[in-house]
Amino acid sequence: RMAYTILATVPGIPAIFYGDEAGLEGYHDPFNRMPYPWGREDHNLINYFINIGEIRRNNSIYKEGKFKLLYVDSETLVFERYDADHSYVTFVNNTKFPRKIEFSSEAQILISGNAEITKSSMTELPAYTSQIFKIEKHSYIYF
Repeated sequence: RMAYTILATVPGIPAIFYGDEAGLEGYHDPFNRMPYPWGREDHNLINYFINIGEIRRNNSIYKEGKFKLLYVDSETLVFERYDADHSYVTFVNNTKFPRKIEFSSEAQILISGNAEITKSSMTELPAYTSQIFKIEKHSYIYF
């Protein structure tokens, strides 16, 4: 999920192998590509891919927006896609600990699918997860 969130929100067109969206895993040849797991799909994972696809489809920022790397280290990746009016921040927490994030203005949490709003309060990103936030232009992020 974290890898696909990154792939889907950096500039370019995301591409995955057939079945990745359903949880199909690749192994060593000759089992590197198995048949689609009909009836054994990971429906939570499929819904995640659908949600990310809707975010990309409904926000032209992912087609035409600029890219800015905000922070990176071995455990955290934060980058922004923006234009003159909008700012979308992808935050990846690749640690075993939750990360607290604070915004200087309202932030809309997009991956959850319920357009949750947080108002200048701490938001906690669970361990080994990623999130996309729609924030006001020129807002500050503290983590």
